Amino acid sequence: MDIDALLVATLDANPSIRGQAEFELEKQSHNPDALYRCLQIVSSAGSVHLSLAASVFLKNALLQGRYTIFSPDQRTLFKNSLFAVMVSSARARPAAFRTIIQLLPPIIDVEFSAGQFHLITDIQSLIQSSDPSAVYCGVCASTQVMKYYESRLPQERPAFESAIGAIFPTLQSMCSQIVSSTHSQRDHTTGHIVWKILKTLRAAIVVDLPQPISSQLTIWIQLLISILHRQLPGQDGNDDDDGAIGWKKSQKWSLRIINLIFTRYCTDRQDNYLVRSTQHQYYEQVTEVFVKELAPQIITLYLGFLASSHGPSTILHDVRRQMLIFFTECISIDYLWEMVHRRSNLIYLRLVFYSFRQRCDGEDGDDDDDFESLFTEQPQAYLLLQSLPAEEEDHQLTANWAAMKFLSVLRNSRPSVLTDVLDALIGEVDQVTSGTRLSLIYKDAAVRVANVISPVPGDYHKGPFIAKLYDMANRFVYPELSGEEKLGGSTHNIERQVLIARACEFFTCYAASLPFDGNQDTLKNIYVFVLSVLSSGSTFSVVARVNSIEALAALSSNPLVEQSHLPRAMETFEHILPLLAVAPDLSSLAYAVRRYVTIYAAPLMECSQRVCKLFNSAFFSHQNRTPSLALLKAISTFVDLFEKKRGNLSDIGGNLAPILAAAIGSNSDDENFRHWAFDVVESILQGSGQVSTQMWSVFEAIVGGVNDEEFDEDLTTCCYYFALYGISQVAVNQPYSEALVNLFLNTQRCARVEGPLSAIQHSIDMSLNIVLVMLTNAPTNSLDHLLDGLTAFCISPGNNNRGWLLFSALMYYNAKETLVKLSSINELVSVLERWINYSKDLPSFSSSIPDDDDYGDSDDDSDDYGEDDGDGKHYEAKLCALAMLRTVASTRDSDAIWVTRLMREALRLCLGKDVLTGDGNKFGTGQGGLMFVDESDVNSTSLTPAEIMEPTKALLSSLPLHRAYSDLMVWTEANLPNSYVQFMNGLSNDQRELHVTAMNIYK
Repeated sequence: MDIDALLVATLDANPSIRGQAEFELEKQSHNPDALYRCLQIVSSAGSVHLSLAASVFLKNALLQGRYTIFSPDQRTLFKNSLFAVMVSSARARPAAFRTIIQLLPPIIDVEFSAGQFHLITDIQSLIQSSDPSAVYCGVCASTQVMKYYESRLPQERPAFESAIGAIFPTLQSMCSQIVSSTHSQRDHTTGHIVWKILKTLRAAIVVDLPQPISSQLTIWIQLLISILHRQLPGQDGNDDDDGAIGWKKSQKWSLRIINLIFTRYCTDRQDNYLVRSTQHQYYEQVTEVFVKELAPQIITLYLGFLASSHGPSTILHDVRRQMLIFFTECISIDYLWEMVHRRSNLIYLRLVFYSFRQRCDGEDGDDDDDFESLFTEQPQAYLLLQSLPAEEEDHQLTANWAAMKFLSVLRNSRPSVLTDVLDALIGEVDQVTSGTRLSLIYKDAAVRVANVISPVPGDYHKGPFIAKLYDMANRFVYPELSGEEKLGGSTHNIERQVLIARACEFFTCYAASLPFDGNQDTLKNIYVFVLSVLSSGSTFSVVARVNSIEALAALSSNPLVEQSHLPRAMETFEHILPLLAVAPDLSSLAYAVRRYVTIYAAPLMECSQRVCKLFNSAFFSHQNRTPSLALLKAISTFVDLFEKKRGNLSDIGGNLAPILAAAIGSNSDDENFRHWAFDVVESILQGSGQVSTQMWSVFEAIVGGVNDEEFDEDLTTCCYYFALYGISQVAVNQPYSEALVNLFLNTQRCARVEGPLSAIQHSIDMSLNIVLVMLTNAPTNSLDHLLDGLTAFCISPGNNNRGWLLFSALMYYNAKETLVKLSSINELVSVLERWINYSKDLPSFSSSIPDDDDYGDSDDDSDDYGEDDGDGKHYEAKLCALAMLRTVASTRDSDAIWVTRLMREALRLCLGKDVLTGDGNKFGTGQGGLMFVDESDVNSTSLTPAEIMEPTKALLSSLPLHRAYSDLMVWTEANLPNSYVQFMNGLSNDQRELHVTAMNIYK
């Protein structure tokens, strides 16, 4: 079946026919002739659907790298044909053109990566054509070239300067001719050509300012200003006219490019995208020209447009946003701010104030009346539509965010003008008939502005500003406390819900300054109002009640409010927690609840069981993740405070176990959620020092959600505390112990792949701690089912010192069974030799047997055991010595050479001296006697400080070193009397005294 028939088959209604055709087309994508034929089909006068199918097939083939199958001559032919097809498609088949233009990026990638820039010549030919469709294709192709340039590394960009220098003078000249031509102003094609030229310009300067463009930047910006001198895009123009569409897009892109140049290349800020030390000189020149010559023209243009527009509703959302971004940059430049400040009320009222009266999602249209109706009909929906988007990266796409940014910079850089802002807002509200819905919307927007400019820096919280703020509060906020203004004959009815929510927000923002008039009765009234909103149930919107929580938490910084609220803290908490289950995604809510818990910790702890019950009820009443996350943060705060105040957390741990198990088990893909859940688990286990029966359900949720590729330091830390404080249960519950060992083996396997400096280092170390805790605390024989896997790990080729530390723990746990397993696989002698080699890197105990108490938690970890960075190795040495002593004591083969070798090494670790010597023969080759390994033959590897594994000090302090030493000496004297005499004769007086002390401790 030829390529034409296959493409037709892809349009068949039968799925099996389509599937077979697509399979055959995949094979054809490796055939240069088939690809070229598709290009011919796109340009043919046949079926539009077939043409589109061919263009899609071509795009997919080239995106998969099929362009490389062409020979050099075939590539030239294909490119020439492609440009011809682009022109014909742009003229007759726009849908196919939108797909065909996407063939250029993979071609550009292949050719430019090879240093071949012949495409630039082809693109120039298109741009210089007399055919508007060819020009349009050339401009679109230029955009693709600049997008490729945009994604290059800095060291790769200089190679493109010649291409930029070749393309942009032509684009600039063409754009100037079109803009200055009266005839082209209403032409569809020319408007779109200008738009595409501006897109190409932005792609060229978005990450850097190439010299060919920076040298002509003044001309480009004058061109942008000329484009903007046309009527700026608004809702009063005839947007349905074909010519207007292209020009409207051109004007929007002009606004964006001006802001890009201003914010990225003409301001000295740390958050600029690039460090431009090498081009600093010409960026300074750009800044000088822009600020002194160009920005004043733009300011005049923008302010003139604001003054002449038929009200702010005629200014499109994105235009408002771009203007606000520009004026925000002007605030910090004195020369520009002087110009802006003269007519700043236009910005305050027509940009900022209007943005705060509109929905925050950036939607333009004819539904302003519908949105305003929500104010009185669905206040919660109105408030939510005025909130910033949940995703932070979407904030900057809204005029609302730009208005907030403007006010924030104004507050920090020009606080003296804030009084003028409030005065302008009050005057604007006064012009609207009181009591109407519009007047309420205006009041709400005015209070929002006041909230955004808080807190006022320096001494501006006094004087004229605070007087003006008090005036605004008396007009727009305080009436809500008593319902003095009524609409529809009822107090606090649905029409006033938005203002009530905004009043609570106002009290949160200015809590530190309240009461403005110094009247404590006013503060009391505010407190009563906030409390009534919070405890109102469904009378007020969820947003209003959430705002009241934040207000109460903020007001509680005042001692009068805090003391008044203490008796009602628990009762109020019962109203707060249910809101966490239904509240919208407001990031400040979690902070407010945690702050409330912190302030009123004492009365809440008195009712800890009741609090835990409320936590459970709130958590399980709703499955929305965000409220649950806020609840987990509140629980974390409560648990931390409870531990500090009361100590033992075992009781509340059991009560919170259902929440923690559900949080960990059902949200395994949410790292932030898991982090807070694990934080609570860790605090409970550490604070209680035990694992309650209910908490084992949390452990099961943790290990049940682990997969082989997941390594989480919070997870391994929690498992460590379960092993440490719940060893009695782990030892008798085989699934628990197996789950912990599997976690260890998975993390260690990852360690071998990623190395010691990987991001999972904490998990690697902590998982080893888990197994050490198990082996050194569990009763003998209780973990024998784990010996095969752990032994295999320890003796595997290429193992590092972690494996031998674990081997020491295995021998300490059950030396007898471990020796049997090693013998069964004929590895006994070689493994013991490697173990002894490992031990030679460990330090002795400074020629003494340290008291067991010395291994407890000390304020000074560098006392008798060496330097700080070697402290971990002393604990390794202790575990190794104990394991060797226990191994020797457990064997029945007193004549085995390795017995004396282990005894000698254990004594070296204990006493700090090679007290047993031999003839120097290597291990396993002598005929009796006391043998040892020649030090020159030991090939051991020292650990770097970052790799040192430091087992739990509190755990090792409990290991009975004195008893093991005493038992070994008794065994040696009974079984190897000659060696015992030789050993005693080799002791110094100090060592002999220590020996006697150790022997007497356990008599």
